[in-house]
Amino acid sequence: LGFICLGFALLAKGPIGLMVPVLAIGSHLVLKKKWNKLFDLKYLFGVLIIALMLLPMCIGLYLQFDAHPEKESGLYFYFWKQSFGRLTGENEWANNPPITFLAENFLWSFLPWTMIFIPALVQKCRQLLKLSSYPNEELITLFGFLLPFIALSTSKYQLPHYIFILFPLAAVISGVYLEKLNASLKWINSFKLVQTVTFVLITIVMLILGFWSFKGVSSPLLLSIIVMNIAAIYLLIKGRNVFRAILIPSVLFISGLNLFLNAHFYPEIFKFQSGSVIGKYIKSEKSVDASKLIVMGKDVGFSSLDFYSGVRAPVVIKEDDILKYLNSTFWLYTNLSGLGYMNNLDGIRVEKELSTLKFHVSTLNGKFLNPTSRIAACDSVFLLKISPVR
Repeated sequence: LGFICLGFALLAKGPIGLMVPVLAIGSHLVLKKKWNKLFDLKYLFGVLIIALMLLPMCIGLYLQFDAHPEKESGLYFYFWKQSFGRLTGENEWANNPPITFLAENFLWSFLPWTMIFIPALVQKCRQLLKLSSYPNEELITLFGFLLPFIALSTSKYQLPHYIFILFPLAAVISGVYLEKLNASLKWINSFKLVQTVTFVLITIVMLILGFWSFKGVSSPLLLSIIVMNIAAIYLLIKGRNVFRAILIPSVLFISGLNLFLNAHFYPEIFKFQSGSVIGKYIKSEKSVDASKLIVMGKDVGFSSLDFYSGVRAPVVIKEDDILKYLNSTFWLYTNLSGLGYMNNLDGIRVEKELSTLKFHVSTLNGKFLNPTSRIAACDSVFLLKISPVR
C-alpha cells in the first residue's frame, strides 16, 4: 500500500513525490543505524509496483515526445528536468525568488499553528543533537520537513503553494509538541496568549477584506463566523488543557477564516480571473461557437479558459498572425491592444460580446485589494465576434 501511494505521488507531483518520503525515512534509518531495514530486499518488489503504476504514463510520454526527434524528451523532462532542473538551472522556469521565499509564505499559510511549530521544530532539532539521550525519538518528521524544505528553497522557480507538501509533517511535529505540554499549565497559558494574538490578527484580516476591500458579506456567513469565534474565545478563556484551550479554539478560528475566504473572498476575486469568467460565458452562451474561439495576446490565455469553456483554443501571439482567420466568422478573446488592432483592420466587423477586468489573482497586492485603485491594477479583456464584411 505504501508503494502504491508513492506511485500516486509520483503521478501527481513528479519525483518530489518520491523524494520526500525517501529523505524522511532514509535519514531516520541511517541515523538509527538500522541497516537491515535500509537495504531490505522487499523494496525491490516496491520498485516494481511503482514501475507498473508509471508505465502507462511513460508510454504516453514516449509516444507524444520521445518518438518525435524534433521534440524534447518527455521522459527526461518528467524524471529530471521539471524537478531537479530547477536546482541545476537547466529548467527554463526561473523566477529567482529569495532563499527565504518559502519560509515567509510558511509563516502565514500554516496559521494558526505557526507560532507553535517554531518552538516545536527547535525542540526537535535539540533532540537530534542529543540523540543518545533520546534513543526512541523518531526522526522521520524532522528530516522529512527539513531536507525537502532546504531543497525547495534553493530552487530557482518557486510558488507559495510548493510548501504545502510539508504541512502534514509540520502538523505532526506540532501535535507531538503540544501533547508534551499538556501537563504544564504554565506553558498552556503562554500558548493561549500566543494564539490570542494570532486570533486578533486573523480577525483584523477578515474585517479588512470583508468590510473594506470586498464589501457585502452575507448575514448567514457573518453570523456563522461570529458564533464560531465566540465559541473559540470561550474555550480559550475557560480551557485548562491543550485540547480545550489551544487545539479546539484554533480549529474554530481558522475554520471561520477559511469559511469567510471560500464563501466570500475568493468568489469576489475570481470575478477578476478573466479566463474562468470568459470560459463560463462561452460555455453557457449558445450564440458563441466555442470551436471557433481564438486567443490573441501575451498573458491572456490561461488554463482556466480551457477548463471552463471546454475547448483548447489556438493562441496567437503575434497580432499579424490573426489575418489568416479573417475569411470567416470567429470569436476572439483578447486584450486592449488586440481590440485596438482589430478595430484598425478593414473588411471586418468587430462586435463586443463581453468585456471584463483581468488580474492575476495568485499575485494579490495592495493596489488590487484597495477598492479605490483596483480598476487601475487590472487589465481590460474582451470577447469579440469578428465577421467579414461581404
